[in-house]
Amino acid sequence: MKMKYILYCALIALAVFSAPASADYNIVGDVNNDGRITTADSLLALQMSVGSIAPDPESADVNGDGRVNSLDALMILAMVQTTQVCVNAPEVVSGAFDVTIDIYNVVDLDSGQFDLSFDSSVVNVTGVCDGNIDGATVPVDSWSFADADTIRVLFNLPGTTGVSGSGQIATISFEITGAAKDTSVLDISDGLLVDSKSNETSALWNDCEVAIGVPVTVNAPEVATDAFNATIEIENVVSMNGGQFDLSFDSSVVNVTGVYDGSIDGTAVPLVDWRFMDSDTIRVLFKLSGADAVSGSGSVTTIGFAITGSQGDISVLDISDGLLVDINADEIPATWTDDEVSTGVAVTVNAPEVATDAFNATIEIENVVSMNGGQFDLSFDSSVVNVTDVSAGSIDGTTVPLLNWTFMDSDTIRVLFKLAGADGVSGSGYVTKIDFEITGSQGDTSVLDISDGNLADTNADEIPATWADASVSIGVPVTVNAPEVATGAFTATIEIENVASMNGGQFDLSFDSSVVNVTDVSAGSIDGTTVPLLNWTFMDSDTIRVLFKLAGADGVSGSGYVTKIDFEITGSQGDTSVLDISDGNLADTNADEIPATWADASVSTGVAVTVNAPEVVSGAFDATVDIENVVDMNGGQFDLSFDSSVVNVVDVSAGSIDGTTVPLVDWRLMDADTVRVLFKLSGVNGASGSGSVATIEFAVTGSSGDTSVLDIFDGALSDINADEIPAVWIDDEVTV
Repeated sequence: MKMKYILYCALIALAVFSAPASADYNIVGDVNNDGRITTADSLLALQMSVGSIAPDPESADVNGDGRVNSLDALMILAMVQTTQVCVNAPEVVSGAFDVTIDIYNVVDLDSGQFDLSFDSSVVNVTGVCDGNIDGATVPVDSWSFADADTIRVLFNLPGTTGVSGSGQIATISFEITGAAKDTSVLDISDGLLVDSKSNETSALWNDCEVAIGVPVTVNAPEVATDAFNATIEIENVVSMNGGQFDLSFDSSVVNVTGVYDGSIDGTAVPLVDWRFMDSDTIRVLFKLSGADAVSGSGSVTTIGFAITGSQGDISVLDISDGLLVDINADEIPATWTDDEVSTGVAVTVNAPEVATDAFNATIEIENVVSMNGGQFDLSFDSSVVNVTDVSAGSIDGTTVPLLNWTFMDSDTIRVLFKLAGADGVSGSGYVTKIDFEITGSQGDTSVLDISDGNLADTNADEIPATWADASVSIGVPVTVNAPEVATGAFTATIEIENVASMNGGQFDLSFDSSVVNVTDVSAGSIDGTTVPLLNWTFMDSDTIRVLFKLAGADGVSGSGYVTKIDFEITGSQGDTSVLDISDGNLADTNADEIPATWADASVSTGVAVTVNAPEVVSGAFDATVDIENVVDMNGGQFDLSFDSSVVNVVDVSAGSIDGTTVPLVDWRLMDADTVRVLFKLSGVNGASGSGSVATIEFAVTGSSGDTSVLDIFDGALSDINADEIPAVWIDDEVTV
């Protein structure tokens, strides 16, 4: 029995001091392949020895007899008590990476050294940093290249007191020098550990291997405010034929709505299948047809998400169980990198796309909850636009007080806003309003760049947010100028202000052809220069397209109108048509677009109300207030002004429309030069036709040659439904 015990001890010693690594750099004795030897490995070996689990001689046959038995379990248990030094590196790398030289169960370590060899055509060392054992720094005394493929590292703790425990004796930084699928063993050798009494500490020294792979990364917005896409991106892959992965997420925060094909350098990566493995995980398979392959960078798939959570919720998008294969069905090594998304609020700079004069930009926010305050910087090109003032915001009727604003430099302001105390506001609106003036010229553009934004809730926690810029260009105003009320054929001009070097352009004008219709289009004029009409045509019954251009590369500058459009009336009293100008484009003499705002107009078909008085008067005379082709008029009023030193009102009497009396309700002098007249038919009766709504008797008070305008204004007509009847009100003039 004593001889057997001695033999076991000898075998254990042999295992401790000479256990080899297997060909694929599993550590013999590291049965669970976690990078170190522990009691868990001994237990697994024991289970293998009794047949509870399948044996794995490659990792558990420590004594090398081709079997896994209880002696192997005992030898592994003995190895656990021995100091272990392990090279700890990622299995697959796709960029610069760190390797730690891990140490376990060391006692009274004072100093040491080791060599680390590698294939410098695959990876290379860029630096070596101190280690740390149970909180105590292990200083690297020196490190150097022994040759192109080997470094030597020396470490030494200060003083004569050693350190005990587990940790790292050094961290080594590497860069990649090879290509995907290249591998390098990180071979640790000539290791020496010395304790504080200058005695050598026995240890197991374990290598590892690293492969260069391609990076596969989940790319999602940091903050999402609505449905969003995440792409599964890949870089510099070679001859990829297909693959798969699982993606997990918190379905109470976000959820998958669809999965779509990817694209690598213009080549589609077809989606084979996707499905929910559970409520929080999908599995995605993708493959090119047959043995086709793709090389380059792009995405293997795009995943659509809906937001299911609330402001401030966070979900990791955890990619796992990934596999890529090439056209030979060999695995392509890869690193798989997760991402994280927070549900937040959208903050947007809302400014006009084109500005022609001073303008406002609001900093808009949507669906915020319990916001207490915040701040942001806004940058702009002060040679194009400049801030003149900043004022408070408003969210769903609640004022968002402005705390302060200041120029950080000539092109940037900082704005702070906060509700009183711990008050909060929820809803949508804007956090502040910013006034701008224009400092540049036609065609200049400035980004309104919002940055360094921060929102806080009533608990002083940050509210995640997206911050969206805007851009504003300095342009020219183009305006449809038409009468507000038309009683017959009329003209609309397409007016332009302060344009520079305009060569030509075009626009569409839409209208309601049951109300008004175009009869002709003619040339425009800008500061005396004709703007020739190139062509005009009906695009449909309600839209015309107009093109205008100066000869050759000629240009015109100034104000005026680019074209004149004649209309006839096709509708009835009270009908209204918008004159909607759209799809407008102006070009300068360099064929560059001139930014512009395009403003519509509206025209209503109405009745003409005209002051009808003798041109020359002497003594008493009457002026009638005439009306033409009115329909269902029930009543109305007007003011009439005059020069009382020339003529003066002495009486007002009822009017008459096609034989129907228009009763006078009241008249009175508002001042010495103005009379107000009110008229109304009884009940809801109405009068239709032409005639007069009132007759006004005047006396002459001036001298021969004196003149007075009879100015009618503030007029209103209503029909039997109490709706306003559109009207034009036309003055007259008398001379004594």
